[in-house]
Amino acid sequence: MKKIALAFTAVLWINAVVAQKLPFDFTAKKLLVLSDADMVSSAYIDGHLKTESGVADALTVINWGDSVAKIEDQRLHIPNSVTNWVDGMDIALDKKVAFVIDTKKSLPRSIQNVENVFTDLPDGSAVYAVAISDTEAPKLLDSIKVPGNPLAISVNPKTGNLLVICREKGKEINLIDWQGDSFGAIHTQSLEVGENAATHGSWHPDGKHFAVTLEPASEIQFYSLGKNNQIANMGQAVKAGTFAGAGKFSKNGAYYLVPDLKWDQGYNVKGNLLSIAFSEQGNHKVKATVEVGVSPEGFAISPDGKLIAVSNMGTNFMPMDFALFGQKASISLLAFDENEGRFTPLDEQAWAGILPEGIAFDADGDMLVLTSFDRLDLSHRSGYLSFWKVVENNGKTVLEPTGFEYGLTRGSHYVKLIGN
Repeated sequence: MKKIALAFTAVLWINAVVAQKLPFDFTAKKLLVLSDADMVSSAYIDGHLKTESGVADALTVINWGDSVAKIEDQRLHIPNSVTNWVDGMDIALDKKVAFVIDTKKSLPRSIQNVENVFTDLPDGSAVYAVAISDTEAPKLLDSIKVPGNPLAISVNPKTGNLLVICREKGKEINLIDWQGDSFGAIHTQSLEVGENAATHGSWHPDGKHFAVTLEPASEIQFYSLGKNNQIANMGQAVKAGTFAGAGKFSKNGAYYLVPDLKWDQGYNVKGNLLSIAFSEQGNHKVKATVEVGVSPEGFAISPDGKLIAVSNMGTNFMPMDFALFGQKASISLLAFDENEGRFTPLDEQAWAGILPEGIAFDADGDMLVLTSFDRLDLSHRSGYLSFWKVVENNGKTVLEPTGFEYGLTRGSHYVKLIGN
């Protein structure tokens, strides 16, 4: 009887745990996360990949819920890479398909060291379409070959077609028709940007214009989309600091927001976030600049457009014996005036994330989720999601850690949220 009673008590305890309501209200229908298992974060510095047999790139689809019992995830092997900026995935307008670019291909697991991950990992050349149904496991729908080294993907908010930016010279712009369940034609064009390379691109909310980051000039060039998928320059390129990263338009389309990582000045230097006033007449100009944290690669805009959260990577992704190792990652919270294009710093919080490039607000705009590529764990490598609240405290809007994490395949580097 004692054993039966103990077993019954254990069942009750387990049921109570899995039925528990979450102690925070994170509003989402799905979370989609990319994990790159082909390298560790410190390989950026020393080239030691430290790959593991049996661990592969993954797209994790998390069906969210308000209790532990209602949260489920499924993982699908989809090649992807952390070596692009932060936009390696986007979602179809019907929210039933995820598009993923493969920037760099895997090396055989027998090769554990390279000189430079950007040049020695083979270039990828594919875009994958993955079905993310509510009732079935994620599955590959289609794939399409694109020019070498695709670096960013953006879904046109009006047509649903794709903009894919590739580093391959003369084939930077790739406009791909999406037909609902398969890829259509691909329209490839050259940007003719001299010695510069196109490293990122993002659609304007009107679906008629887009912006491209040019390196090493650290410039943003705006383009208009005309008939037959022809593109045209919109005025002069805008200088965006000294090391411009991946940008996105404000919710109202009036401003283009882009981080300046300042990597030309060192990897432990605080960066900036800039707002560029967008002009259909081509008279674009920098409107405001605000200092954020070290290596501000990713940022998110709240659903109402009034808050911006910047993920600053710090230096803890570097080798532990490297001189710059030790600067924790941080999150910068800013208020943003969509009418004036100006920032107001609200809060900055340090945390233990490793190479936290991915960041997103929940559907209500009062919580954040961030990716961590790895852990400062001496025995086990794994990625995870970290959850944060945006709260009012003594009249100030600040960040508050929940302390809760969601474990993932090692190398998690990008997150997209589906709100409804």
